[in-house]
Amino acid sequence: NTWQELQDYIYYNLKHLGADRKATDGARVLRLPGTINSKSDTDCKVLYIDNDVEYSMYELREEYLNYKPKTHQLQMQQAKKIDNKVISNRFFNSYSLHMERANDLETLCRLRKYDMTGYRNMAVHCFAYWKGIYIRDNYELENIVIEFNNAFTEPLKETEVQAVLRCIPKAIDKFIAYEQGLRSGERKRVSKGMRDKEGYWYKNETLIDRLGITSKEQKYMKTIIGIDEKYDRKNKKRRVDRRNEEGLTKREQDKKDRIEKIKVFLSKGLNQSKIAQELGISRQAVSKLCKEI
Repeated sequence: NTWQELQDYIYYNLKHLGADRKATDGARVLRLPGTINSKSDTDCKVLYIDNDVEYSMYELREEYLNYKPKTHQLQMQQAKKIDNKVISNRFFNSYSLHMERANDLETLCRLRKYDMTGYRNMAVHCFAYWKGIYIRDNYELENIVIEFNNAFTEPLKETEVQAVLRCIPKAIDKFIAYEQGLRSGERKRVSKGMRDKEGYWYKNETLIDRLGITSKEQKYMKTIIGIDEKYDRKNKKRRVDRRNEEGLTKREQDKKDRIEKIKVFLSKGLNQSKIAQELGISRQAVSKLCKEI
C-alpha cells in the first residue's frame, strides 16, 4: 500500500499535465522482467535511467506523503492540534483497510459456499471498489469482478455487473483526490463517521447489516467486525498478554521466582535477615514467603 500511495501522489500532482491513472496499476507496472506482455506480445525488461540514484520507498513516503505514524493517543491529539498530517494506526491506513476489507469479503463468500443470494449486489459493489483501489486497469478489474460474481451459486446478470463497474472509476478518482490532497497538506475536515471522505466509505455496522454478517462469521474477519466482536478480541488479547506460557501473571511469576531463590538460600544455611538483604526485600516479606514453602 505504501507503493500505491506514492504512485497516487505522483499521479495526483501531475494530473493537470495529463498523467494517466492506469499508470498507477501495480499489476501493469510491476511485471516480472523476462515475462511476456500478452497484450503487446513483447518481453518485459527493466529500463535503467540512473544506476547511481537510489531511493528508499519509506524515505519517499516521509518526504512526500506528509506521513505521521500514530504510536499512542497523545501523539494523535498533538497531531490534531499542530498539523493536518495523515494518521496511520498500528493496524490500517486508508489504503490497506480497503485491501483487507476485500479479503474479508472473499472470506465471507467462502464461509457461505458462495451462496450470496440477497446480498449479491452489495457484495459485487464493495468488492469492485475495494479491489479497484489497487487494480487501476479497468479491463483487468472487470475480469476479476466478473470472475468473483460467476463464483456465486446464483450470479448477477452481466448488465447488473457492468452497471456496478461504471460507477467505480469516478469513485476511485474521488478517493485519490481526497487521500492525496490530505497527504499534500490540504486541510480537510473528517467526521468520526467518515461522511466527509470522498469515495465509498461504509461503517462496519452498515456492512454487517447490508451483508447480513453474523457474529459467528465475524470471528473469521479481520476488519469487518461489530463492537461486541471488537471488545471480545481486546479482552482475549488482554488475557493472553497478562499471562505467560505457564498461565501465570507477572506478579505470580515474580513470587514463584522469589520462593525458588529463598529455597536455595535456605539450603545454604542463610537466615531470613540475610535472605532479605540478598533479595532486597523486607524480612517480613521473606517470612511470609517462607510459610508457602
